[in-house]
Amino acid sequence: MTELAVKVSAPPTGDIPCRGKQYLFYGKHAERPQTRVRREGQAKMVCRTCSQVRTCRDYARSNGEVFGVWGGETEIERYNAGFLEFVPHHLSRNSAIVKRDENL
Repeated sequence: MTELAVKVSAPPTGDIPCRGKQYLFYGKHAERPQTRVRREGQAKMVCRTCSQVRTCRDYARSNGEVFGVWGGETEIERYNAGFLEFVPHHLSRNSAIVKRDENL
């Protein structure tokens, strides 16, 4: 069952711990899988310290963000939770990280 996301029209702003750390939340082209896992883990640690984590996650879910970690959730996690209709193209070749049941 898909968790409902609250419609949020703008990402969180203000004094948020991710400000200036885009390098953690968005991978580089052709990023190695080990590097991706490590980077995403670091980004999620930052998200755990944020008071706006739910707003951020809801923004990404309701706006179909297909890149990056938002509210402690990766694009694949958003896809697997049913908030993206397709596997983000930049990840579609790596079927090992896509787990969503296509019969949903």
